[in-house]
Amino acid sequence: MKTIITTVGISIFENYFRNNKNSVKRSHYEKCKGKPASEWDNLKERIKKLKPSVLEWAKGNENASAEIKTLLKIQNELEDDLEVFLLCTDTILSKLAGEIIKELFNDNQNISVKEEPKIIEELQVNNPEKFQTDGMYNLIKKINKIRKENKEVYLNISGGYKTIIPYLTIMGQLYDMPIYYIYETKEKLIEIPKLPIEFDFSSIEDNYIAFESLRKEKENLPTINEFKKDLFKDAENEFKKLKDNKIIQEENGKINLTVFGRLLFDRYNELFNSGRYNKQNLISNIVELKLFKHFVKEYGSKAEHSKKIRNYEIDIYIEDDNQIRAIEVKSGTNPPILKNNKEGKALKKTIECKISEGSFKYLLENNKGKKIILKVYLYSPHRTIHPKIEEKIKKLNNKYPDKIKWFLIELGKNYKTDTHWEINEQRITEIKVS
Repeated sequence: MKTIITTVGISIFENYFRNNKNSVKRSHYEKCKGKPASEWDNLKERIKKLKPSVLEWAKGNENASAEIKTLLKIQNELEDDLEVFLLCTDTILSKLAGEIIKELFNDNQNISVKEEPKIIEELQVNNPEKFQTDGMYNLIKKINKIRKENKEVYLNISGGYKTIIPYLTIMGQLYDMPIYYIYETKEKLIEIPKLPIEFDFSSIEDNYIAFESLRKEKENLPTINEFKKDLFKDAENEFKKLKDNKIIQEENGKINLTVFGRLLFDRYNELFNSGRYNKQNLISNIVELKLFKHFVKEYGSKAEHSKKIRNYEIDIYIEDDNQIRAIEVKSGTNPPILKNNKEGKALKKTIECKISEGSFKYLLENNKGKKIILKVYLYSPHRTIHPKIEEKIKKLNNKYPDKIKWFLIELGKNYKTDTHWEINEQRITEIKVS
């Protein structure tokens, strides 16, 4: 069973009137055309007169609409049953088209429409600003919900507004969802597979504290000055860069994510929290190994990397006759310190989880009579830690006083591309929060 998300347009009506010259039915169509879905009840009588004719004409007609033609070809291509979600624009005719398409597949043994066609609020072209800020956001949100609840999800973008195609193409690449498309009257099914490309999340990663404020509801979004204050270094240039790259936008004196920025930010969070952000994992491993090398110079074979103790793993473990040192290495721009709303793998990675139920707690309770020294090293391209991160450290220290020592590793210049640098005492600063 494959899950197919299908955007719905109004080609079924255009094709119907191309083959049927009924002027009475066309008048009902023209009255409904372009009207928002909220006016459905006001035009209910016209809808009732239009729907039966189009439904009857479309039965057994695989060319009735782009959505129908594509779904049939996808099913044939994948040679598997399809479970379909129909996502309609915020218009009467798109909603009506969705209802007709759903009824047409009621008796199909291989293709079933999962639920009632879903209207995506504000996904309309009468108000371009609402389309960009709300409509596309609501569409992305719905697609993500379906994607997270189903396996093997594909996008069918043959129907609906052509303006959504670039965004859904990017989304397909970001989330590993193959895309299918048929161009207007052509017969060939076009597949856009996952390409071997990587997206650059560094702007979000390096300024994560600022981006966190963009999770808020619209009325609570940060002002331009508030957002700039949370950018770490060279705020004016960084702000300009984020705007020029179409990641953020200004709305009535406040800052919000663009559609592209929303896609990047949501995907970064998902990858980071699941431990699948490969670039971050690579950098983290490099820093761990360099820090391990630094400790080997001092402690020799007593220093161990990725030490396994029971069901726990410690990044760097050093044990001698009197002491045990357990060291964790984390990103300093987005460190998982407090549990907050994290769950699963993301929760287990937090320092609070390690001290409350994980490796740090285990060592404190099974110390072999030795002194336990717990350390966390945060690595960052910046020379200081953001005040909001310091606040999180302070909160954890207040819960577990005198348990953990915190340090900052200043990364080498061009650390993302150049690995020929070493960690020494000059790069390490103890973080002290009062």
